[in-house]
Amino acid sequence: MPKKTRSLIDEFLSRQRLLVLAPHSDDETIGAGGLIARVKAAGGSAFVMVFNVGDLHHFNDSADPVKGDTRVDELRQAMKVLRVDDFEVLFHDPGLVMRMDSLPRIELVSRIERSARLSTQKVKPTMIVLPHSRSAPTAST
Repeated sequence: MPKKTRSLIDEFLSRQRLLVLAPHSDDETIGAGGLIARVKAAGGSAFVMVFNVGDLHHFNDSADPVKGDTRVDELRQAMKVLRVDDFEVLFHDPGLVMRMDSLPRIELVSRIERSARLSTQKVKPTMIVLPHSRSAPTAST
């Protein structure tokens, strides 16, 4: 990439207030980690809102679920590595981990827009990113 184009991209990213909306912890890193790193490297701000963290059974030989507290600790470490300005978990509900679609839409939208600590009303993002469902691993991958 020519240097002039690169500096225009960096200049653009340096003015961004990125808000990543992730259904589960690790979706933000898998789906938007590269963008978060670019925005931070350019001098912009990055915030992450994870909808839910709860106990999760992995598709491996272990019969033990990964506890929600462990997943929050892992998320905290990932946010530190990515130099995220702040992050928030909206729900700590094991029953919602794989059933976010059962949550009334109005409740989720209200938190995203107004009542969450990192709501769009408070963060005033210039860029909002939702990781695409195909960017997350599935049981068959």
